[in-house]
Amino acid sequence: MIIIIKIQSIIDYIFKRLLILFEILLLIRLALKFLNANPLTFAVSRFYQFTDEIVAPFQSIFPDFVWRERVIDMVTISSMFGYALIFFFFYILLSFIFAILTKFIIRD
Repeated sequence: MIIIIKIQSIIDYIFKRLLILFEILLLIRLALKFLNANPLTFAVSRFYQFTDEIVAPFQSIFPDFVWRERVIDMVTISSMFGYALIFFFFYILLSFIFAILTKFIIRD
């Protein structure tokens, strides 16, 4: 049973860190778009290329809109919410699976 608890805590740690990493990357992307960062510069273009892979599943859900001459990147915002929901549901599913495994091990 101790092994299952350790595995659960490791997976829990990895899930939380991955979610934090995704959210920080997407927040930086959102800020760069909002501040009209020059996409022709090396760092910004590489960052956009890297995060394009993260936001690709959420492409075309909502159109971008302009507020006071600033672009609000709705793809990035929907990605932030989408990944939070996906991680939340996987976390609940894994917690449920580990609860069942723990009950079976305690019973045996």
